[in-house]
Amino acid sequence: MKKLLILFIGFLVTLSVTAQTRTISGKVVDAANEPVIGASVVESAGNGTITDINGTFSIRVNAGSQLTISYIGYATQQIAIGNSNSVTVVLVEDTKTLDEVVVTGYGGTQLRSKVTNSISKVKEDM
Repeated sequence: MKKLLILFIGFLVTLSVTAQTRTISGKVVDAANEPVIGASVVESAGNGTITDINGTFSIRVNAGSQLTISYIGYATQQIAIGNSNSVTVVLVEDTKTLDEVVVTGYGGTQLRSKVTNSISKVKEDM
């Protein structure tokens, strides 16, 4: 009888945990309504996914959590899920986030004749 009671309590705990999560699907597009491929979709609890070639995603989330959608060159957006099982996110371009560009070259000494890529010298005078 004791084993049956423990099994029943374990079953109830499993049901309560399962009832608190659900699957949210959606689409991430830009201002021109074109799909954003490879955008990051992360739940506030830490699990995440990326959008596919059509800009769609599907993620299992906890009740009451938020989604953070980000992509390079676009402003990050946070969306409260609410009761909806489907969301559409329109990302807005953000040109102010790019402060500088760092170019990494080959280390060491290379002969121009041995390198297949383009080599140019940049003067430090400005």
